[in-house]
Amino acid sequence: EGITLETCRSIVNLLDKDGNGKLSLTEFHVLWMKIQQYQKIFRSADADNSGAMNSHEMREALSQAGFQVNNAVLQVIVSRYANSESSVDFDSFLSALIRVEMLFSEFLSLFRCNGFFFLTNTIMI
Repeated sequence: EGITLETCRSIVNLLDKDGNGKLSLTEFHVLWMKIQQYQKIFRSADADNSGAMNSHEMREALSQAGFQVNNAVLQVIVSRYANSESSVDFDSFLSALIRVEMLFSEFLSLFRCNGFFFLTNTIMI
């Protein structure tokens, strides 16, 4: 299975820094590196090699990607990106991780501008 058109559109919208609706060569390079990194994480976290992750595997994948989230945030991510069987395939995982990474980045930049500093990517609500 490939990456869906919806995921591609979402990725372009999130990574398109200049807002022209396209990825520059530099932006595409960033995307390609992320895809390779997230593919390794997905394969590593998919403990049963099913090609999809349950919520426990998703927590491990998020952790490997450098994101520590509490149960409430994990449930929101899984409920948004999982299929009817509560599993997350690579396409959905890629979309989720890029969105989570962009949200963390924006969140941290807002706090850095206001004099706060965080050592880790952690959301605890």
